[in-house]
Amino acid sequence: MGKEINVLSDYFLQNLWWIVLVSVVAVIIVLGVIYLFISLHSKKTRKEKDESHLQELGKLLGGKENVISHRVEGSRIMISLKDYSKIDESNLRALGVTGFIRKTDQITLVFKENAKEIYQRLFGE
Repeated sequence: MGKEINVLSDYFLQNLWWIVLVSVVAVIIVLGVIYLFISLHSKKTRKEKDESHLQELGKLLGGKENVISHRVEGSRIMISLKDYSKIDESNLRALGVTGFIRKTDQITLVFKENAKEIYQRLFGE
């Protein structure tokens, strides 16, 4: 029995670098898989959250039937509406609108970033 242990320990000592290398590679692969899983899950969750915000944004403008025309310029989305009383400014601010510019024939929603992306996803253009 003592000789078997010596043979086994000699084997491990002779192949120690290979054992360490395989162990490190295995740990890196497992961590990579965990990272990919977490990043894909967070992207999916973020996309679902963004979609619900866009639907809410449309409702807070009085619905798509309330929108007459729209366009985007830089960090602003200009919208002409049928009924401006349907706008819920406080909840729009909660969804990321940083400012409003009211004119007689349109309202401008000001965003810090991603106005063009929000516009494309909100109006499909």
